[in-house]
Amino acid sequence: IPTIAPYLIPLFLPIVAKRNKKVHLKVKEMRTDEIVTALKKGEIDLGILATPLEDKQIREWPMYYEPFMVYLSENNPKYKKQNWKSSDLEANDMLILDEGHCFREQALVICGSKGKRKDLNFEYQSGSLEALMRMVEQGLGYTMIPELTVKGRAGERNARSFAQPIPVREVSIVTHQSFHRLALVEWLQSEIQKVVPKE
Repeated sequence: IPTIAPYLIPLFLPIVAKRNKKVHLKVKEMRTDEIVTALKKGEIDLGILATPLEDKQIREWPMYYEPFMVYLSENNPKYKKQNWKSSDLEANDMLILDEGHCFREQALVICGSKGKRKDLNFEYQSGSLEALMRMVEQGLGYTMIPELTVKGRAGERNARSFAQPIPVREVSIVTHQSFHRLALVEWLQSEIQKVVPKE
């Protein structure tokens, strides 16, 4: 999915490509609903997305739990605040992805919003976390991001952790229940777990 691919794929794809020349991976960014539909139609072998899906036709292979973080600019009055709580979040000040992205729904659940938000003096719909982060850097509220979005990058200084209990998302490989090349899934799962930060 678009909130995982740009941050996870560069960590493992170059290593996997060098290590196993016989495997040809074709990677495409798709939303969760598109991945599930493609799996059921047999158009793709597997997907990587946030779970659980609670779909009996889909098998899930959990790989890691990724913490959520708050991303804000140096000009934000709450910039120095550490260890955020969900009660500190205000949906009216938070930029979120457009509808259809599961990360949007997760963010709204964490901040306790039912999706009803005060209108700003502009409307911006995006499927890109990078775009939202650039908007935040220009002083437009704040957003919520998964940790791999900034891990080891310059934007890490603008990211704040949550206090315990830290909200996380489970990231899994998913296949159709009828998919039988389990060795491929287990190999990919192992390779990804090697490059994801231990925490």
